[in-house]
This record gives sequence, structure tokens and C-alpha cells, in this order.
Amino acid sequence: MRRLVVLLVSAALGAAFVMFCTVLVTPPGPASTAGQIQIVERRGPLQFLDSPDALCQRAGRPVTPECRTAVIGALPPGRSYVTLPYVDFLYRQTLSGRS
Repeated sequence: MRRLVVLLVSAALGAAFVMFCTVLVTPPGPASTAGQIQIVERRGPLQFLDSPDALCQRAGRPVTPECRTAVIGALPPGRSYVTLPYVDFLYRQTLSGRS
């Protein structure tokens, strides 16, 4: 019985995380700015795993530093829960092979 309760609570927490949070992967910039991963409150057009470059691609714009900056600036403000170091694998997953 206890295992079932733990399983149900874990499933509910996982579902809430996927529904209400976004893993936002910001790649390193050309001016040697460090990339980062942020767990943020889902807002605007964000998907569960997303990046500014993927948002540029979905809008049909070329991926440039200017587009990346514009996308980050246009996102509505929200909570940032955790900031983690950049992981290239996650960044490539946001592009879904469209790079």
C-alpha cells in the first residue's frame, strides 16, 4: 500500500513538473558568455524542453545572436527555479535535428 502511495505521489509530481515547468537551454554566446540551463515557470510559447534558437526556428527566422536576444527579451517574466550548467546534448534536443 505504501509503495502505491509513493508511486502515485511521484507520478503526480512528475506530471505537474512537465505541465508547469520548462527546461530552457541558453547556448553560449559569441561574446564568450557562458551557456546555462534554467528550470523556469512555463510561460508564453515555451515547450517543456526549449531554447531561444528553437523559438527562432519555429517563428521561421534565421538563428542569429540578434534573434536569440530578441526572443529572450520578449518572453514574459516568470519564476526561475534552478540554474544549471550548460549541456550541449539538451541544446541539440531542442532543435530536433533541424539545425
